[in-house]
Amino acid sequence: MNQQNQPDLRVGVGERWNIWVHESHYNAYASKIFVGLEFQYAVSTYLCNKILGWYIPLEIDDRRWRDSAALEVLHTHIQSESSVLRTIGDKAVYISSFFAGNMSPQSFTDMLESLKKNTSINILVQDGRGTGKLSMRERKLYLSMLNNCQKTVVKGIVFEI
Repeated sequence: MNQQNQPDLRVGVGERWNIWVHESHYNAYASKIFVGLEFQYAVSTYLCNKILGWYIPLEIDDRRWRDSAALEVLHTHIQSESSVLRTIGDKAVYISSFFAGNMSPQSFTDMLESLKKNTSINILVQDGRGTGKLSMRERKLYLSMLNNCQKTVVKGIVFEI
């Protein structure tokens, strides 16, 4: 939402860095370091006021993170990533999640709620249409658990087309 409380959709598009700098898989490491340092300088100086938030390009699914040990690794990783990003620019941090019926709606909601609480991250959830595994009725069960009047676990819903 923008300052006038109107819907505000912004899309970020990225490209693998080794393709962008025209390097091969074998000699791209030096370019990766250089591009990373150049990007960090730009973001921490003249671009800082233009950045509205951060996005961690990792999708939280309902299969990979069911195990408590794996979930702990995820919590630690997200906490670390968001801390680094906030030192560059103190902005909101977002991550995306999706479900495909591998966890119950309640278990998936509990997992994301725990993640939100322990990492202070904003979670976006994909509407489940993209996986093609769940019916509209099944997807609505997940979405209603994640985003209802009593408890809002996610910051927004990504509608897949």
